[in-house]
Amino acid sequence: MMYDQNPQSTARAFLLAALALVVAGCEEPGGGIVDRIGTPPYLSAATVQPAIIDLRTVTPVNGSYPVSASVAVQATATDRLHPVFWVSAGICSPRADSPFQEITLRDDGVAPDATAGDSHFAGTFTWTASKRDIGRFPIRFSARDENGLESNVLEIPLEIIRQNNLPVLSSLTAPDTVLLPAGGSLDFAMTVAASDPDGAQDIREVYFRSLDSSDPNRKFFLYDDGSPSSGDRVSDDGIYTITVSLVDNSPTIRHPYRFAFQAVDSPGDTSNTILHILTVR
Repeated sequence: MMYDQNPQSTARAFLLAALALVVAGCEEPGGGIVDRIGTPPYLSAATVQPAIIDLRTVTPVNGSYPVSASVAVQATATDRLHPVFWVSAGICSPRADSPFQEITLRDDGVAPDATAGDSHFAGTFTWTASKRDIGRFPIRFSARDENGLESNVLEIPLEIIRQNNLPVLSSLTAPDTVLLPAGGSLDFAMTVAASDPDGAQDIREVYFRSLDSSDPNRKFFLYDDGSPSSGDRVSDDGIYTITVSLVDNSPTIRHPYRFAFQAVDSPGDTSNTILHILTVR
């Protein structure tokens, strides 16, 4: 066996062998090249400020609530050769899997980031919420280094709350007895006042249910729209109206009816109930 005593030749041979080992280690069975060198970045110490938003403390704009929350997370580059290149956060609505907003976090010392280059990345979510947007909003963080390796995923909650006030019904105006002409028809109006401590815009619907009908859960809606179709005289005055049409098409139509009037607000809470008995003769 012959040995090359030339140091330069020996060095070249060693370098070629090392390169061959690296390339061989990066080959996929199918022939592709994938860089497996390095370890992914690691996320920890995620925060959100504020952690709880009470919509009662937010001034509404056209019935909606402008809200914001600042988030931060520590992103550690476990591989010094490949520093963290990209950090992001996404926020999801309650019971939703996909984020409705995603932001890129920065470590540049510009608010909300406190100190540049300290591996703490920060950003701010800003959006418009409605009174229905209450509950737990998951915030998910992820990162990627310049080598393309993905970090772990961190999740923390943001709570949006609102102490709801119930709508209130009052001042029902409805006949106690109506006379339906034999073989004829009859139209009459019923009105009720509806208010809400959270504002008139919080009232979602006003209705009555005929408790003695074949479907006592069916809703007959009253409107505050100033429309001839509903019989309402003035729109947006808090007085809700419905025009009821009766037709003498059944021998059993003439009897007392029990009506239950209610209102529902945006979060789905129900008002007090006003019971009224209407007798058709």
